Amino acid sequence: MESILVSNTVTQGREVRTFAHVLLFRCPECNGPVTAACSSKDMDREQFATRAFKQPCKCGWSGNLVGLSAIQHWVECWWQ
Repeated sequence: MESILVSNTVTQGREVRTFAHVLLFRCPECNGPVTAACSSKDMDREQFATRAFKQPCKCGWSGNLVGLSAIQHWVECWWQ
């Protein structure tokens, strides 16, 4: 598999590249999907491992979910 080095912040004209982080959690009440999304100038997933996300579920549950407990974590390049 090819490895690509990506610098943290790059400008393209007036746009600045950041990274969209999308995390998928399992609701502790109903086991349904709960998502959280945020942006960062850093592509590294480790900065979100200890971060708490206060997210509600459609079942009515609301609480803190720690990034390390995410079932999946996607990172996408995002031009702003």
